[in-house]
Amino acid sequence: MDSFSLVEQHLDKHSPTNKLLYGKDIPRYKQEVKSYYKLVRDQPSISSQELKIFLQGESKKHRNEFNESVALRELCKYMLRYFQQVFASKAFICQFKRVIFSEIL
Repeated sequence: MDSFSLVEQHLDKHSPTNKLLYGKDIPRYKQEVKSYYKLVRDQPSISSQELKIFLQGESKKHRNEFNESVALRELCKYMLRYFQQVFASKAFICQFKRVIFSEIL
């Protein structure tokens, strides 16, 4: 992580062990990170149309990889974590009533 930092790290005897172990490698990694981002920056930019075509192709390639069970589990985890906060929210209750009444009418 320190290889991505813009701030120079000053190590001393109170520094975490992992920083002390790999501290001498950080300058080399920083240089590799700079080189990588320079290569990315120097590449020709693509048009929005090219990006759209690429993303549509990727979407088609992975269309059958969507795992409904995993998605449902993630939604359930989210619901369990925030259930009381969401249902206690006046904004949620107003929006819920609006949706219900719009479907009835």
